[in-house]
Amino acid sequence: MASKEVSNKYDSVSWDEKPVSAIADSKMNITRCRTDRVFKGESNRMQGKGAAEYTMVYHENGETDPHKKTASYAGLMHFTGTIDGGEEGEVVFITTGTYDKGVDASWTIDPKTATGGLKGLKGKGGYTSTGMMAEYWLEVEKA
Repeated sequence: MASKEVSNKYDSVSWDEKPVSAIADSKMNITRCRTDRVFKGESNRMQGKGAAEYTMVYHENGETDPHKKTASYAGLMHFTGTIDGGEEGEVVFITTGTYDKGVDASWTIDPKTATGGLKGLKGKGGYTSTGMMAEYWLEVEKA
């Protein structure tokens, strides 16, 4: 099957971020974040729910306002639903990204996690955001 791009928006409906225990005397600001997402739209898009867990490191830039800081992060998003109008299933996305007045991230489907109607799915893409709504794109191929 040829690859196909799907794109749309998703809403982050929660954001829970907590500090991670740092090494003694370290000035690094490392956090762990959980965010829940809702994917809605036409049947040829992603439809369903996602739960993401990220580890983030904030860069020292002299800012005290967390919204003015920059950060790098990595983690996983567990998605359950449909992609491109297929049958429902589950899959995990491996994600890396940066924050600098907005999010710029890349994600890749871990094909060994795909179940149900998403079994055999491969793909990569990303998303951008300046708030709780993100615009995503995903190049998918099903074996």
